[in-house]
Amino acid sequence: MNTLIEPMILSPEQVSFYQKNRFIKIKNVFSAEVIDYYNGVISQKVDELNNQDTPLEKRDTYGKAFLQLMNLWRTDEEIKSFVFNRRLASLATQLMEVDGVRLYHDQALYKEAGGGITPWHADQYYWPLASDKTITAWIPLQATPLEMGPLEFSGGSHQIV
Repeated sequence: MNTLIEPMILSPEQVSFYQKNRFIKIKNVFSAEVIDYYNGVISQKVDELNNQDTPLEKRDTYGKAFLQLMNLWRTDEEIKSFVFNRRLASLATQLMEVDGVRLYHDQALYKEAGGGITPWHADQYYWPLASDKTITAWIPLQATPLEMGPLEFSGGSHQIV
């Protein structure tokens, strides 16, 4: 589990790409072993805490998109060590060019078989923060080929007024 604490230094080109586009795909942030381990831990906690029993066909668009559990780090010490790992914090500080970061929240989002699409949205509009120095880390806990539905970004959209 050393990848949770070992720094990962980004190149100036990576930081520049992020600053221009406000997204970046960074591969191999965590080893396959770390992802497999936390997939089990997080999935078990989601199964334990999920109370969604409304049939998929009776949910609204947002409810069909995914199951969502917030702040799992408060319920499990192992999950807390993953959410608050130094590697992600270091990557966030490098990309945003700041000295430190704080967690606003974590989310476990689970797509269900046969579920709906996630509507186009901008995360920051949901956050009551006065700063644009915010960042999201998407960490898929399984392979996510295009056939499963892509995650899309609108490069440079932070500059639209």
